[in-house]
Amino acid sequence: MLEREIVNVIEAPKKHILGLGLVIINPNNGKIWTVTEQKDKPKTLRIKGQRSIPFETMKIDETPFENLMGAMAEAFDDVDINGKGVRQHLVDHIYCMGNPKNIITPAFSIDINNHVVDCQYAVMFYDGEDFPFRPLNNEEVDDGKWVSPFVLLCENTRQFAQMAISNLFFCGLYSELLDKYFQSPEQRQLVFDRNFSIRETYYKRELKQDN
Repeated sequence: MLEREIVNVIEAPKKHILGLGLVIINPNNGKIWTVTEQKDKPKTLRIKGQRSIPFETMKIDETPFENLMGAMAEAFDDVDINGKGVRQHLVDHIYCMGNPKNIITPAFSIDINNHVVDCQYAVMFYDGEDFPFRPLNNEEVDDGKWVSPFVLLCENTRQFAQMAISNLFFCGLYSELLDKYFQSPEQRQLVFDRNFSIRETYYKRELKQDN
């Protein structure tokens, strides 16, 4: 009688990549700021030409706030295309307690072959004039424009962006934040202080090692 040998196959643990999406809402029309991806990156399901929200993977040993700065650079420079400051128009609400560390919310994970991407997203309002922004990191993204969340859920949109918008919209947070923005204007707070520079913070971040 032949004895059957039982072999236990132990799968190696999958690597986890952390990433952050940035949802910027224009409270005057409810639209969301989007960009067009300029490069493919299969390990995070990024396809050149897709519409997306700014999204950045976390570098080694960096904080969520530093990760947020990477995503910010895919949306803004310190000024818009007309040379007007951006920082003073980025506001959050009492929901976020005026603290950049608290505007980052847990969201979802995506299993991609031999690794998992854990995604979070941050939400803020832009209450300035409706001018296009120029991204500081224009090697990664370009062609920014305001887009309805309903359109983002239907058109050629990066999967991470669709999931973040879907999560935000269908859990009720999108309408909740807009309601609070208009009902309690005295509770609006700037996300960043007056001396903050997106450009300076971004370039410091780029000295860190990629994950």
